[in-house]
Amino acid sequence: MNLRALGAFSSLPFALTFLGAIAANLYAAAGLIALSSGFWGLTVPAVYAILLQMVPQSVAAQTTGIFNGIANTVGAMAPLVMGTLIGATGTFNAGLFLLVGVSLAGSAALLPLLRRY
Repeated sequence: MNLRALGAFSSLPFALTFLGAIAANLYAAAGLIALSSGFWGLTVPAVYAILLQMVPQSVAAQTTGIFNGIANTVGAMAPLVMGTLIGATGTFNAGLFLLVGVSLAGSAALLPLLRRY
């Protein structure tokens, strides 16, 4: 499988989340965000494949466990942070824009690895 050819699709979750955040129709917003979640799920195998290419084989299990633990911890805290932000501002837009911002920050943090892997 040519992962480079599929790389363009990795931006779809970000784009769909952003479009959902600015959609005027609530049904369109919900549909776009649901579609975004589906595309996030499609990226999971590639994330672990890239992770395992980046670390020595001798520490692959430990690295995967740490990565998975951090991902699950952040994922568990996300509803609390989103709910607090939405409650404080009174609008879902604040929470959705937080998702977009965190996604962009995470992407920017990975840019140094782009040429190496």
